[in-house]
Amino acid sequence: MSEEHDLVAAYALNALDELEAHRFERHLDECDSCRRELAELLEATTFLADLSSAAAPGDLRQRVLRRVQAPSRRRGLAWMVAAAAAAAALVFGSLWATSLARLDHFEQVAAIYQAADAQPTALTGTEGEGRFTHSASLGQGVFATEDLADAPAESVYELWLIDDAGPHPAGLFEAGEAVIVDDFSPGQMIAVTLEPSGGSELPTGPILLSGQL
Repeated sequence: MSEEHDLVAAYALNALDELEAHRFERHLDECDSCRRELAELLEATTFLADLSSAAAPGDLRQRVLRRVQAPSRRRGLAWMVAAAAAAAALVFGSLWATSLARLDHFEQVAAIYQAADAQPTALTGTEGEGRFTHSASLGQGVFATEDLADAPAESVYELWLIDDAGPHPAGLFEAGEAVIVDDFSPGQMIAVTLEPSGGSELPTGPILLSGQL
């Protein structure tokens, strides 16, 4: 079993640092087993979404413990850890909202990588390599790279989609983050630049990575 495979539960719980999480997302693109296991872990915690619009009820602890017990019997330690951590996130208030937001992000990333029509596009350039994996049926893609260093102070990386009409902002990100893109078209160029904090309407820095959809 590979080291990356052992990180499935930790990734689902947002327990990896940025570099580890990014490396695992690259691994997901190539590992059917990890994608299936991640989907199962996410299924175990989706019940949190039903609680996102209401305060945590008084019987929350008992309800979550019941959720812990059933999956742990079926799926083993990874299920038990995932459900227990979800419970902790709820119990500790502010972590509740964070857990739900991260769960939504993980579900989107996993769905893109698992899509039957998922297609990878390589990005290359002066700062190394990256990959944009996209699904036409979902209308979504995810960009990831291990090669970018931390952005300098008061700067941020910006993703662009470039076509005959010019460049279109597609998301801001820090080194190690996976960026989900909701609007792209075949034939566009996808590119990365370094921009002032807050991003730019048009690129101001040189293209660091690029590829053709």
